[in-house]
Amino acid sequence: MKTWLLSLPLTLLVTSVCAAPHQHGTAHFDMVLEPPTLLMSISSPLANLVGFEHRPQTPEQEARLLALQQQMQKPETLVTLPAAADCSLSRVLLQNPFPDNSHNHDHAHTADEHSHEHHAELMAEYHYVCARPEHLDQVELPLIQLYPGIEQLRFQFIAADRQHRVDLQAPQNSIRLP
Repeated sequence: MKTWLLSLPLTLLVTSVCAAPHQHGTAHFDMVLEPPTLLMSISSPLANLVGFEHRPQTPEQEARLLALQQQMQKPETLVTLPAAADCSLSRVLLQNPFPDNSHNHDHAHTADEHSHEHHAELMAEYHYVCARPEHLDQVELPLIQLYPGIEQLRFQFIAADRQHRVDLQAPQNSIRLP
C-alpha cells in the first residue's frame, strides 16, 4: 500500500511537469513526501541554466554544460532542507538533455532530425530518506540565485496530509511548508 501511495503522487507530479509548457525563464521544483521517503525533481529549459538549448557547439558551451551537470549532482547546493528533518541523499538521477554524445555533426540534417534539441530541458531527480520528516517545515532554494535565467520557480509540495504550491521570483528563495 505504501508503495502505491508514493507512486500515485509521483505519477501525478511527473504528469503535471511533463505537461507543463516549455517556458523560458520558468523552472519547476517539485517535492513528494511519503515518509520516510522524500523525492524532489527539478525541470527547466536548458536556456535558463546555461544560456542555450542546442547541443554544445563551442568549448565554452561544453564547459557550461559540464559545470551544470556537475552542479546538479550536488543537490545540497540547490536546496537546503531543515537539519532537524535529518534527511540523507540516497539517489540522484540526471537526465542528459543530449543522450547521444557521440553524435557527429559533420553531415547534413533535416530540421525535424534535431527539433527536440531546440527546446532541450534539464531534468534531475533526488531521492532522500528522512529520519524525522515531521520537521520538513521549510525549504531554502539557492537554485534561484545560482541560475539568474530562472525568473520564476514554480514550487510544488505534495504529502498525504498536506500540499502547497507557490511561484517564487528571485531573490525570494525561502518557502514555509504547511
